[in-house]
Amino acid sequence: MKRSKFLVVACCIFILGLWGNAIPADPIKVGMALPMTGPGSMMGRDMRDGATLAADKFNASGGLNGQKIEIIVMDEKNQPTTALNVAKKLIYQDKVFCLGTNYSPPSIAVIPLTKETETPHFISGVAQKILEMDNPWIFRSTPSDKVLAGQYVNFAMKNLNLKKLAILNESTDYGKGGRNDLIDEMKEYNTQPLIVESYNLGDKDFAAQLNKIKNAGPDGLFIWGLYVEGAQIMRQAKQLGLNMPILASSGVLQGAFFELAGKDAEGMYLETYFFAKNSAPQVQAFVKEYTEKFKYEPQPGAGIAYDAMTMLINGLKKVGAPDKYKVMKEIRASRFNGVIGRQECDNVGQCGRSAIILQVKNGAPGVVWSSD
Repeated sequence: MKRSKFLVVACCIFILGLWGNAIPADPIKVGMALPMTGPGSMMGRDMRDGATLAADKFNASGGLNGQKIEIIVMDEKNQPTTALNVAKKLIYQDKVFCLGTNYSPPSIAVIPLTKETETPHFISGVAQKILEMDNPWIFRSTPSDKVLAGQYVNFAMKNLNLKKLAILNESTDYGKGGRNDLIDEMKEYNTQPLIVESYNLGDKDFAAQLNKIKNAGPDGLFIWGLYVEGAQIMRQAKQLGLNMPILASSGVLQGAFFELAGKDAEGMYLETYFFAKNSAPQVQAFVKEYTEKFKYEPQPGAGIAYDAMTMLINGLKKVGAPDKYKVMKEIRASRFNGVIGRQECDNVGQCGRSAIILQVKNGAPGVVWSSD
C-alpha cells in the first residue's frame, strides 16, 4: 500500500515536471498580410523586420508569462482580393491574435473581416476612408492622410510661398484620399488646385499628365503615390523640364525610391514620419538595433510596424494576458513618443500624430521642417 502511494506521488511529480519544463506556453500569434513580392515589396520587408525587432526584444525578455509572440507573414502582393484571402487564412486557420496590413487598398478590403471576427488589426495605410469604416478593432500608428496633407499644404503655401498648385495622384484609395485631403486643405486658404491629374498603379509613362501640368503653369506640384511610380515620375518630370518645387507623399519615400530616382530626386520635398538621421534618442536607439540585426538602415515602414508592435506589446503587458478585448482598450489608451513620433490614439483608432518634411540636397535628404 505504501509502495502504491509512493508510485502515485512519483508519477505526479514526474508529470508536473514535464508540464513545467517540456511543454511550452502557446505562442501569441501575430499575422502580417504584406506585399512581399511585386509593387511595394520593399515596404513589406521593412514592416516585417520592424515588427520582428520589437517582438524579438519582447520574447528575449521572457514574453508574457512564458508566452512569446510568433509572427506569421503571408504575401498579399499589394492586391486587395489577395489580401482578403490571406487574412482569412491567418484568422481562421492560423488563429492569429492580431493582424497587420500595409497599404490602404488591401487594408480597406480586410477591415470588414477584422470587424466581424473582432480581431485587433494594426494598419499602416493612411487613406482617410480607413477611419470611416466603423471598425473598433483597428489602430494605426501612421499619421493619417488628413494630418499629413494639412501640414503639407501649410508648408507649401507659408514656407515656400506657393500659390498655384497642381496634384498628380495614384488612382487608388490611397491616392484619391490624399488628393481629396489636399484639396480640402487648400480650401482653408481660399484656393483650389490649378490642375489635377491621375495615373494607375503600375504605369510607366507619365508624359501625358506631366505635359498637361506643365502647360497649366503651376508653381508647385504634389505627387501622391508610391515609390516605384514616384521615381519614374521624377525622372520624366526632369526630362520634360518641370522646373518647380515637387512635393511627394510619404508613400513615395519607401523602399528603393532614392536608388530608383537617383539624381532626379535632387531638390524635391518628401513628407514622412520617420527619418533614420532624426536625432531623437528613441530613433537613434532603434536605428542602431535595427541596422545591427538586419544589416540595412530602416525605412519608414520599419518604424511604423515597430511602433504598432510596441503598442500591442504594451497592451499585453498591462493586461497580463492575451485578452483581445482588454488589450484593445489599452492600445486605445496609448500615449508615448515612438520612433515615428507621437502616438496618441483617438476613438476611431488614429494614433500617429507627427510629420517631418525633407528636402533632397546634394543627393541626400535632410529635415527642413518637423511638427515635433
